[in-house]
Amino acid sequence: VREAFPWTSDPNEKGNALFYRDTGEWWDISFWNSEKLETLNLNYQKADSLSLWHHYKEVIQLRKENVAFTSGDYQPLFREQENIIAFRRTHDEESFVVIVNTGDRRTQLSGLKELAEYIPVYGNYELNREEDQLWLDSNQCIVMRKANPS
Repeated sequence: VREAFPWTSDPNEKGNALFYRDTGEWWDISFWNSEKLETLNLNYQKADSLSLWHHYKEVIQLRKENVAFTSGDYQPLFREQENIIAFRRTHDEESFVVIVNTGDRRTQLSGLKELAEYIPVYGNYELNREEDQLWLDSNQCIVMRKANPS
């Protein structure tokens, strides 16, 4: 069910478009009537440095600052790994790798030697280069940039 975006935690505050308020079943199960509202609203998201709002803001900034994300060549990675979306984007001398765990449990990736020249620039992850492992919890990601372009 798609609902009106919670700009604030107060459903009565001006700007919250609740045209479906008190219309029955949809309103009865709405997040507007739950504890979730406290953490979903934009005011809360802006104050929480780990929120989805901050995540998108940082990812959009990375995209704006690096042409490889918009005009670069695309190469899928780790295709055989279940619940992992991974790819490399390269444009001229600029190269990035993005890895996202879309699953509901912690996942280990091995065989990262080809990424030895890449350094993390964004994400929430546990990277152990000595053992050639990357651990990503559910919904975690990492963005890496090639340190020494060739």
